[in-house]
Amino acid sequence: MAEKCGHFIGQQGNIAIYCSKPKHEGYDKCFAHDEKLIAEREQARADLNRKAALCDQLVNIARGCHDYGGGYREPSESEIYHHGIQTVVNALEAALKDPNAFQVRMLESIGSRVHSEKA
Repeated sequence: MAEKCGHFIGQQGNIAIYCSKPKHEGYDKCFAHDEKLIAEREQARADLNRKAALCDQLVNIARGCHDYGGGYREPSESEIYHHGIQTVVNALEAALKDPNAFQVRMLESIGSRVHSEKA
C-alpha cells in the first residue's frame, strides 16, 4: 500500500485533519500538496503563457508583412508575395488553434530539416 501524503490540512475543534491521498512516486507529498510539484506546475504554466504570447507576436509580425509589401511593386510579384505571406499567417494561426494538427507538425518538420541542412 502506498504511503499517505500526511500534509496538514486544518483543524476542526480538537481534531487535526491530514491529507490521506497517496504520495506520488518521487515526491514528498501528493499532487495537491508537494511544493516541488506545485513549483513545476507553475513553471510549466508560465512557459506555456510565454509561448502563447510569442505565437501571438509572430502572427502579428507576419500580418504586418502584408503592409510592408516586401519591396515588390509589380502587381504580379506583389500578388505572389502577399499569397506567400498569407500562407505564413494561416500556418501560424493554425498552430495557435492546434499545435498538434498534422499540417502544423508537417510544416515544422520541413522547416527544421531545411534549417539543419543549411547550417
